[in-house]
Amino acid sequence: MSISWYKHSSIKIGSSQLPLSFENKSLLTNPHQALSSLGASKLAVISQVHACNVLEFSYQELLSICSAPVNILGEADAIIISGLSSSIDPANSLAVGIRTADCLPIVLHSGQTIALLHAGWRGLAAGIIEQVFAKFQSIVRNQEERCWFIGPAAKDCCYEVEGDVLLACGISNKKGEQVRKIDLQLLAESRIRTLSNQSRIEIDQRCTICSPGL
Repeated sequence: MSISWYKHSSIKIGSSQLPLSFENKSLLTNPHQALSSLGASKLAVISQVHACNVLEFSYQELLSICSAPVNILGEADAIIISGLSSSIDPANSLAVGIRTADCLPIVLHSGQTIALLHAGWRGLAAGIIEQVFAKFQSIVRNQEERCWFIGPAAKDCCYEVEGDVLLACGISNKKGEQVRKIDLQLLAESRIRTLSNQSRIEIDQRCTICSPGL
């Protein structure tokens, strides 16, 4: 289990393999040291609920409301941040992260706006990607390329689900199988392609269940 960040960096806070562990308490015991490697002085995260709630902030708004080293912004599974700048003061910089185990960490970026998503099968079934993309499009009206990053998640080498999950995710189950292995990354990529086939998509192909070190 880790905190996932834009530009593909993360802080590992435990293991997603059973039994779950949370051995790295650095964000609680020494948050400044934990964040220093990222060049950030503060961290903002969302309280994830496996749904499709989306929070929206400008970067300046976040700076004004985040006073502690670690800040929880509210219940949601995605956050959109606008007004980013390359000239941010490192001494007062803010990192925004999402926590993932076997669910998908997804980033959407264009220009000065970025969206971070946490998506398991429930979020995908609820339309978290479609919800974020619609809000993103209403904020970012330029013609710049939409760039997506799909991070490590449970893949079809390991991730087995029952028929009700297949139905919820819109996966055909013509054989009437009671259980079947699915790939969350492929599901997410398919939905993104349907929304915008001109988007650039980068995928970290590792499976969080069987890849060492995740």
